[in-house]
Amino acid sequence: GEGPAAEAARLASMPSDRQRLVTTAHIEHRVAAAAALGDGQEYARWLRLYAQCLAQPPADQARVEELCSELLGPLALAPADSGVGGDGGWDAQVAGLSKRELLRGSVLPALATNRQLQRLVAEFLEMVKGA
Repeated sequence: GEGPAAEAARLASMPSDRQRLVTTAHIEHRVAAAAALGDGQEYARWLRLYAQCLAQPPADQARVEELCSELLGPLALAPADSGVGGDGGWDAQVAGLSKRELLRGSVLPALATNRQLQRLVAEFLEMVKGA
């Protein structure tokens, strides 16, 4: 295959909206791979990058909401719950890390950099505090 320099040059020559699509897809892939491998450190790193990517204006509100909802999980769930039970199969952990801690500590701060997302961030912050 081609090296990183050729890949970077190809990416740089694309229109910015297409660049963003390719970059977002790449990061999503890395997040999924780290989760599958159970690598918490890599997962947290790529998840933070993914949140930063989603926060770039114009923000994709639907995707942002989807990400936050997945990390927050069902609100009826006790925080001490292992994530197994009558909650539709939601797991409170990913790659050995608490999804809610990732939401509170990494994802929401990254999303808060975009003013357009501030209301959404505030809503999820309230929910994760109450969870």
